[in-house]
Amino acid sequence: MAQNSSPHITFRSNNMSKDGPFSRFWKKKADHLRSQAVKQAGRCAYCGSMANLQAHHLIPRVNSLTRHKIECGLCLSEHHHLYCSTISPHLVPEEFEKWLKKSLPRKYRWMRRQKSLRTPCKIDYERAFLKLSGYKVHMYSSPQD
Repeated sequence: MAQNSSPHITFRSNNMSKDGPFSRFWKKKADHLRSQAVKQAGRCAYCGSMANLQAHHLIPRVNSLTRHKIECGLCLSEHHHLYCSTISPHLVPEEFEKWLKKSLPRKYRWMRRQKSLRTPCKIDYERAFLKLSGYKVHMYSSPQD
């Protein structure tokens, strides 16, 4: 196992491992690291609470082009992310988008632009993890036939 300068991040440098760069192992590691990066905002973008923070995906995770982009994330309290009947992106997406457009217009514009992009590709989760860790690598491989 190789280790970078962060004491909490370890990774395998051998792409030929049984896990492979497209495996669930790397997917979970990249997802977790992206979530941690989004939550570094330290506050709910809606109410400012510092408790029970979660990382919301502005564009659903199934969109492989934005799945691990930190820009695609928004730090929200658990309540506002999942349960609030007036603002939760999962319960009332239209109201959430209205709030986002008014409160965070740059993030809203970014989200609208990205939603229109749909290029199929296979994600190299190991590279996604390394990129989130601060390494300069190309995140996505070319589409597979």
